Amino acid sequence: MGRHRNLFFPCLLFTALLLACPGIQRERMGRIKATVSFETGLKQPRAIDPATLSTASPILPSGGWTPLSYTLSGSGPGGAAFVEETQDGVFSIECVPGEWFLDACVISQDNIELARGGCSCILQPGKASRADIVLYPLEGTGELSVYVIKNLEMSAGARLVGQLRFIGLPGQQAAPHPPVIPIDQPASNNELLFPELGAGYYLLSLELKTEDGFVSGGCAVAALVLAGYGSSGACSITMGLPVASIGMELYPKEPLAQALLSVEHSVPKGINALPMAVSRADTSPGDTVARTWYRNGREAGAAVPILEGPTLLPPNCFIYPPSSSGQEASISRIDFTEEANVSHRFGTSSQLLNSCSPTDGLPWKAMAVYDYRAAMGPSLCSKGGAENQGSGRLFRTRCAAASESGLIAVADFDADKYLHAFVAAYGSTLDASYSPGIQTVPASASWLRLWRSRIRADDPKSADHLAISKDGRFIAAAASQGGWIWLGRLGPDGGIVSTSYLSSSSTGDLGDFKYVRALCFSPCGDRLYAACSSSNKVYAFATLAGSLEYLHSKELKINEASSLPPADMILTASGLLAISATAASRIFILQDGADLEILYCLDNAGGNAGLYKPDALAVSSRGDSFYALCNKKTIVRFSKAYPASPYIQDGEIALSQGCEGARRMAAGGTGGVLSETLLVAGGGCLEFMDIAVDGSKTVSQLVYPGGTDPLGFADPASISYCRGAFLIAGGDTGTITVFGNTM
Repeated sequence: MGRHRNLFFPCLLFTALLLACPGIQRERMGRIKATVSFETGLKQPRAIDPATLSTASPILPSGGWTPLSYTLSGSGPGGAAFVEETQDGVFSIECVPGEWFLDACVISQDNIELARGGCSCILQPGKASRADIVLYPLEGTGELSVYVIKNLEMSAGARLVGQLRFIGLPGQQAAPHPPVIPIDQPASNNELLFPELGAGYYLLSLELKTEDGFVSGGCAVAALVLAGYGSSGACSITMGLPVASIGMELYPKEPLAQALLSVEHSVPKGINALPMAVSRADTSPGDTVARTWYRNGREAGAAVPILEGPTLLPPNCFIYPPSSSGQEASISRIDFTEEANVSHRFGTSSQLLNSCSPTDGLPWKAMAVYDYRAAMGPSLCSKGGAENQGSGRLFRTRCAAASESGLIAVADFDADKYLHAFVAAYGSTLDASYSPGIQTVPASASWLRLWRSRIRADDPKSADHLAISKDGRFIAAAASQGGWIWLGRLGPDGGIVSTSYLSSSSTGDLGDFKYVRALCFSPCGDRLYAACSSSNKVYAFATLAGSLEYLHSKELKINEASSLPPADMILTASGLLAISATAASRIFILQDGADLEILYCLDNAGGNAGLYKPDALAVSSRGDSFYALCNKKTIVRFSKAYPASPYIQDGEIALSQGCEGARRMAAGGTGGVLSETLLVAGGGCLEFMDIAVDGSKTVSQLVYPGGTDPLGFADPASISYCRGAFLIAGGDTGTITVFGNTM
């Protein structure tokens, strides 16, 4: 008896395990949760009787085209399969784990298959996999009939003219050339019948024209055609309305907002003009825009996006393809087109660029020539009213300035007492997928116009000295024959936020503030310095939030000797001021803090033998060095051996014979690691010099003025450097010529 009792419990346990096996096996199953929806592009929950359609509604299929049931079939691993049907399109099916291929369709109330779709999913043991399947209408043919309702009967000879344009079938790619059916029939015939139309959306547009062609009314309506169904509806034309409203705006009919193009200018023959465009197209979510440039009606290529540039460069900037051919025609029409790929809205902007004579020599060439035309047309900053609009007349270019921010300022240009601001994208990064082989924006790229405004200091002034802070937040202006200084503070978009000025009559401390010879900003732009020859002083101003405040000044003299008039002034890489005094052959080195302090004065004793009658100064782009143009014949470089040491001469370069007598100089890095470029001018021609690390001249190129010197190369009003390019202000010629390195 005891032995049988001992066998009872193991048997009971074995029986329980057998009963649990189906549960264990079922836990290894997975579950497919699928939701099937029918997408026609319309938020239409049910069929609408055509008789109840308003004239502004889209025309829909007649009859029972709404879903009656949804069918979902699946095929899985090892020949597993299922077929399920629901009325709401929601499925929950238990299946063996593995990869499943799902196929779904929808059946209409007329027992016609409307749409089909599918997907695949991976089902894991004991897990649920979710699948959302969107069913799009089937391809096929249907019928469309439209009844035209008119509020007045037309006289004999009136006609209905228009077209039926295929827009697309949901779920299918748009055709590159969608079919269009023209319509032209007597207005007395109020019915339009299209018996064999491919399934999809259509846009019907009609004009009601009188016998003499006058458009007395019109309408436009969207229609949906499904395979196997007839769509019928009505559209209404009310006399006197030339444009009818569209009840459902599938595709907006307004053109895209016009892009803002760079300024018009002249292009030397053989140079590839590179106009720029700022796109302002506003498209619907999911829509994309194709952008293309054309020259004289011929496609030049896709617009090249600028990925990264100076802070003042607006977003959505595109440039002409840099790999295109150079300018040859005397006048070229440039077109920039934008087309929305889904809505097919279109926008275009155009400009004219004329050619001019090229410059000789390599590697430096004239890339673009700007004049009064740059002050005309649209601008990125539109405030200012009439002041922002150019005069349309040739005038002088008194001076120009530029900074690493890409900001360029020009005084006068098209009229007296005006200041102009532009932004240049030189050196900006291009999208390599659109511009293979060319990674950055070259110097032939056109400027974008920011604004045109008066310089007001009591009354309008004309400046011949300009300075721009390194970050482009401030512009300063002054005159060599005036006693005023002006400051403009710019916003993130480059527009003028505020202006401020001081003059010799503003405060007793500025009573002798006259005859400005040079301007420059501190590295962060919080201070502005002016060197004046009336008092032989350097003045320091705080810029604060765009309001000038006089801080202190320093007379340029040593001990009790007489003060010396300044010729030029720069801020060195270590933040010190260097001021040249030509008559005494000295360069003052000043430090600004609580006050301006003369640290020391360089003369031609000791190791500075080349320092004789220094005039123009230029900061080196490499290390803590600067250049002085001496006696209009040589260039002397001064450098620091280490941070605490004084500047000392470490290089001397003789100007080429054709350039002796030069008065102006600018320096900048032009991409070479082991050299930088100096440009000197004012001696009858331009001289470009590559300077090696040791301060020696490695390459020299002379550019002589042609003919009557139409660009002012013999004696320019100013020269400046901007992001790899040199800008030559032509004075009375009214031009700014941009030189770039073509190598």
